[in-house]
Amino acid sequence: MNAMGIGLVVQARMSSSRLPGKVLKQMAGKPMLGWLLERMRRVDSVGRIVVATSRNEDDDGIADYAKSMNVSCFRGSLDDVLSRFQAVSQKYKLDAVVRVNGDSPFLDPAIVRQAVGLFAESDVDLVTNVFPRSFPTGQSVEVIARSAIERAASDATTSEKEHVTAHFYAHSERYRILNFASSRPYSWIQMAVDTEADFTLAEKMVLSMTRPQVDYDLEALLELRSALVPIAAAEGQR
Repeated sequence: MNAMGIGLVVQARMSSSRLPGKVLKQMAGKPMLGWLLERMRRVDSVGRIVVATSRNEDDDGIADYAKSMNVSCFRGSLDDVLSRFQAVSQKYKLDAVVRVNGDSPFLDPAIVRQAVGLFAESDVDLVTNVFPRSFPTGQSVEVIARSAIERAASDATTSEKEHVTAHFYAHSERYRILNFASSRPYSWIQMAVDTEADFTLAEKMVLSMTRPQVDYDLEALLELRSALVPIAAAEGQR
């Protein structure tokens, strides 16, 4: 599949229940979303990057920041996130979308490229690394065929539409799903930013970097993290 037919879509909103406004919260002098966008620009197997947020006034700042970063922004429903992604795929005439979360500032571009590569060479509806999860949270990626998004948008329940891929996993027998796993089990490691404590740790990781942050792959990031939060032997056995 041509890279131009695949778009990387960053799901972002300001109304997070546990840490409101986190995607634009200043992390070491830069909005957290900026750290993610810098890393996603290393994914050369996609044709464009789009920040997908809501039409709510609360999310005006996200749209303004995307514009300042020269990144496309699409605004749709706050609660029906599946329809938001469907509309993105329609507007930009995408054959597939790569879904990533705005609360994942350290997502490794290599993992995203791996997912896109698997999708391009496989006849599937969805490539994922969370079904089941083996990577840390914050290293999640899903590549979804537009045709499958159209089907899901038609069939999903209201509650399923609050999450882009909930319908796929709840009805996995209806879709061709390919999951890929990490080389080691990391599913218990938290690298997404959900709480103030997560944000504080992420900022400490950034401040401890000695080279450009985009050069840190997953293993290097885990080394940084473990230096700040030593991994107990019992945790390592989970």
